[in-house]
Amino acid sequence: MWERLRRRFAGGARRDRFENELAGELEFHLQMRAEALQRGGLSREEALRRARVELGNPEKIKEDVRDLRFGAWLDPLLQDLRYGLRMLRKHPGVTAIGVASLAVGIGVCTYFFSQFNAMVLRPLPGSRAPRALAASSETFSYPVFERFRDLDAVADAAAAYIGPTPFHVVFDDSDPASEGARIFGHLVSPGYFQVLGVTPAAGRFFDPEAERVGSEAVAVVSDSFWRRRLNADPRAVGRTLRINGRSVTIVGIAPEGFRGVFPVNPADVFVPVTAGPSVAPELRGDVLRDPEADRFHVVLRLSRGVSLSAAEAALDTVARTRGAGRTDVDEETRREGRQVTLLRAGRVGRLTTRQLWLVAGLNGLLVALVLSLACANLAGLLIARAGDRRREMALRMAVGAPRARLIRQLLTESVMLSLAGGVAGLVFSYWLVRVAGRVTAATATPFDMDLRIDPAVCLFVAFVAVAAGVGAGLAPAFSATRKGGAAVLNSGWPAPLRGYRRFGFRNLFVGYQVAVSVMLLIVVGYLVIGFQRFNGIDPGFDATGMAMFEIDPPRDGYSPSQADVLFAEIPETLGALGAVAAAAVADRAPLGDVFGSAAGRSDFRVSTGAPAGGAPVLESVARRHVGFGYFATLGVPVVQGREFTKRDHERRCASGTDAAAETPVVVNRTAAGRLFGGAPPVGRPLRAAGRRHVVVGVAQDSRPSFLTAEPVPTMFLPLPERCGRPAQAATVLFRGVAGLDSISAVRRELARSHPDLTTFNLRTVNEHLERFDRMIWFNSNQFGGLGLFGLLLASIGLAGVTAYAVARRRKEVAIRLALGAKRSDVLRLVLREGVVLLAAGALFGCVGAFWLSRSLSSLLVDFARVFAVSAGDPLLLAGVPALILCITFPFCWFPARRATRIDPATTLRAE
Repeated sequence: MWERLRRRFAGGARRDRFENELAGELEFHLQMRAEALQRGGLSREEALRRARVELGNPEKIKEDVRDLRFGAWLDPLLQDLRYGLRMLRKHPGVTAIGVASLAVGIGVCTYFFSQFNAMVLRPLPGSRAPRALAASSETFSYPVFERFRDLDAVADAAAAYIGPTPFHVVFDDSDPASEGARIFGHLVSPGYFQVLGVTPAAGRFFDPEAERVGSEAVAVVSDSFWRRRLNADPRAVGRTLRINGRSVTIVGIAPEGFRGVFPVNPADVFVPVTAGPSVAPELRGDVLRDPEADRFHVVLRLSRGVSLSAAEAALDTVARTRGAGRTDVDEETRREGRQVTLLRAGRVGRLTTRQLWLVAGLNGLLVALVLSLACANLAGLLIARAGDRRREMALRMAVGAPRARLIRQLLTESVMLSLAGGVAGLVFSYWLVRVAGRVTAATATPFDMDLRIDPAVCLFVAFVAVAAGVGAGLAPAFSATRKGGAAVLNSGWPAPLRGYRRFGFRNLFVGYQVAVSVMLLIVVGYLVIGFQRFNGIDPGFDATGMAMFEIDPPRDGYSPSQADVLFAEIPETLGALGAVAAAAVADRAPLGDVFGSAAGRSDFRVSTGAPAGGAPVLESVARRHVGFGYFATLGVPVVQGREFTKRDHERRCASGTDAAAETPVVVNRTAAGRLFGGAPPVGRPLRAAGRRHVVVGVAQDSRPSFLTAEPVPTMFLPLPERCGRPAQAATVLFRGVAGLDSISAVRRELARSHPDLTTFNLRTVNEHLERFDRMIWFNSNQFGGLGLFGLLLASIGLAGVTAYAVARRRKEVAIRLALGAKRSDVLRLVLREGVVLLAAGALFGCVGAFWLSRSLSSLLVDFARVFAVSAGDPLLLAGVPALILCITFPFCWFPARRATRIDPATTLRAE
């Protein structure tokens, strides 16, 4: 305390010394000029008078010198801060409401910005110049990638990778009995890390000269893998892991934060494509020379000045010619060619340009609406305070305070309020991010949005807080300092606010809040209704008693032929258990994952035989590979023909890749209608990908994926998917007998009959569906809470304006009552203002929502396609204004009711 007092008095002594020196300097110049005038013949008094006139006002000179002194601007700023802090403490109610509304508004905006920052703005960790990186959305063969790599005018360097790829990793290679884990990673070309501009944290990366076909198997691991799985072992480089049954040496550790081209699907293990099929089944079949093995994504480092569209056009020219000599490509596909879509690989999110605009547009819209509501609410509160401070401002202006100085003081107070709200909003957004991080995405591969409060988010909060403070404080500052101060001082009571019944600032702000609330609720209601349509989704089959698990035989050392035998054995083995009623194998789980799967994409071209005198029907269908007994296990009826049998499985394996062999297929009702119209589909031939097929059955439509509400034309082929080629992971589904523990029985049987087979993700189908329901619940509550918050802000603003209008008109109401007006007339008088504001705001909100839906129609089409809901849904256009009126009307009623209880005698006596 003594040290603080000493510094304070020391500072005061320095200021006194400066003032004395400044006064002495001015007196010196005054005397020098007076002496010069005296030498010209003037008297002493006349010389001093003329010298003072020539030099000017000494107080003005002193003020200018003080302003020029370094650090002098801090004095008025500190005065404003101290005075503003006193005023905020003096009105705790206004301060608490303002900080709370801004905290929620800025917190919600920060949460949405953190999502956009994670998906779009945050650069690829550990990469050099990540903005120059581009990656293909499609996959290509390795020979096509090599042709892309030769386009020197487009890209300085290029690399290829397969991923995300699962690996079965055993961490202790010296112990054959040690258990492993399923880790996802990438199979990369040797120049992968050099193209991305990444330097190793330890060891080395892959070298094209060292990593050749037949060389020692090596791997690079991520920093996260090194810390979590290897316990940050300082001797990890050179350590041996067992990956898919083969010993692999760690040669390097990636820098912190780097987990692949798109970290939203993080990769922890990187293996070169030269490792061979013994390490990764995806590399079987001479994949580095096979022009038809479209398995590789391409990542490019674009040359300086080359745009993404120019690179797409150059790569598309190469991609269009690759199928010219192939017989399994239909004429239309050959004419159209393969379009190349490049994505910005430096971003965390795997987004196309359209998806980027969709995310940016939706997030930006929600942020702007919510923030404008919070600012309008704060501005309404400050305007209400400005009316009470008119006398204070008038008095300060009367004693000489300039208006600009008072406006700066009021803006300082509003910015202090908004900064406090920004700090509270940052804490609130941190809580929202933590809650969102606990919701796991229902995806087959790892998904990591990596939401966090980083420096970019903090900078955003600071900017938004200052902008909100200035934006919300300008109108109240001008209102409180407008002319007419003499009338205020003479009346002894704040002057009535002009136009409070028509276009006063407060009324305009409240009308704006109601209008924006309507717009926000319509947009948010559009999303919530869409999400709620997925609540308790009907998968199209009976999930009661069903469970499933996944297997990946090639990762456990099974050859393709052994995997084919396994796919036939497992359903029979499990079906023989007393606790299992039926079992089957499929290429993927029902409904895929939350982002949809190949089951929901119609990207497989199928043509029918040409009818007499007509052309063949060409249709795009979705493709599924399922084992025998699949439809019976799920309980999906086959309405015509039959489903697959074990004999179909055996014939499929025997035919291998023979293009002349005829493959039996089952189609769903939608595909049968598209391909054959009303003609009987069973026995009809089909042709797809150069192979002949024949329809043996028609299955009932079922939901193909989570984000595909309507049935899509689907063709089911018998497993194995690719005989003689790398078998992929498969999902085993089984239906248990009621009252028996089928899951434990399946575990015991697999451990006995297939001890070398790794099973993972064992769960019931209901648990699988509940992951979707949790995400639906979270997103519905997220957007629903956003709409309710906007409605609450509008209600608070309306209640505040109505209550303030009642307080300002107490004298008028008392006179009306004293002259004989009925209290019901007073009630109608006060309610009329609130109802007019509500009606006008709701009307303009509906017009704004209609304009908004037209402006965002291209974005809303994507939501409509997913959610099967229209932006012109009557439930939204009529229900939202009705909801606004019903909820906000009580906020007008209670202040109006209070006005009818005014005692005229008491009020007029006080006046």
